[in-house]
Amino acid sequence: MTFVRPADVHVVIEFEISGEAGRPNAARVRERLGELDALREARFAGSAPDGQARSIALVFTHWTIADDEHAFFGPLVRGIRDEAAVRDCDVILCAPSRDHWLEEDAVARMVHHGTDGLIVLGGADGNPDVLGTRFQGLPSVFVEYDVLGSRSAHVGIDNEQAFGELIVHLASTGHSRIATITGSLDMRVSAERLSAYRGTLARLGYSVRSDYVQPGDFLSQSGYDAMNRLLALDVPPDAVAAACDAQAVGAIQAIEEAGLRCPEDIAVTGFDDAVWAGLMRPALTTVRQPAAAMGAAAVDSLLAMIENPALEPPKILLEGELVVRESCGAPFTVAV
Repeated sequence: MTFVRPADVHVVIEFEISGEAGRPNAARVRERLGELDALREARFAGSAPDGQARSIALVFTHWTIADDEHAFFGPLVRGIRDEAAVRDCDVILCAPSRDHWLEEDAVARMVHHGTDGLIVLGGADGNPDVLGTRFQGLPSVFVEYDVLGSRSAHVGIDNEQAFGELIVHLASTGHSRIATITGSLDMRVSAERLSAYRGTLARLGYSVRSDYVQPGDFLSQSGYDAMNRLLALDVPPDAVAAACDAQAVGAIQAIEEAGLRCPEDIAVTGFDDAVWAGLMRPALTTVRQPAAAMGAAAVDSLLAMIENPALEPPKILLEGELVVRESCGAPFTVAV
């Protein structure tokens, strides 16, 4: 089990692609993402010294998301830290070791040392009994995660609305063979985005082909592999909606290596609006998540439940913003 002090999580890994000659293509961005994944593995493979007891515990349910440079969880955590500072509230951050899910003993230690509540980040099933049974009376906020326990609030994004908007946009720009690359399907957000894909195509009168739904895991390699499977079909898609930006990068690289072009031959969209999404070539059409606002809402909701034990746990759903760039065929000009 790794306990990470806030100062440790604040370490920034530079992602310097804007300083390169021209805009980097998908292969270069994916190469850099691979380097960041390797650094993340090294950072969270061992154990850090225990931090001091804090009043709020920020709990990561899986090691891969405990990274300050993660496209979604990075700004989310920064939003939590900023709001906690404004509210004069200390935070302890806890992530599992690389080979484990969240461990019950870790949560028990935080509660024993005076933690007043939990903010839970993650999404995969893992071992939900850790929070849903033994600690069900502890005020908790689950971010993009099914709530567990009687004192649990939820903060998330309307994934169905946001992903559905991506599909409608692709259809409105003339694409009729729209495929998707999913995230890990044991996660709430992946299931919601897949549901939006299927439901929106059905409402538009398009057939939903099972071979146009390719599994992924939110990493760029899965986007690359899934796109190669789609390209091998007798009738490949003319557009692909990936579950996240990293997968979209992998898909674009596969398209280019096959001698095709994005968006001229196949349009690609992502989800997250990572800091590099508008800098790469082609600039990536995606959904911008209000991650910092979600973090602030999580802190405010948790403190409200701590201060008022009778308060009904809040359920907060924010909206994403469609960001149209050139990977779907839209004109795009790089600012100078």
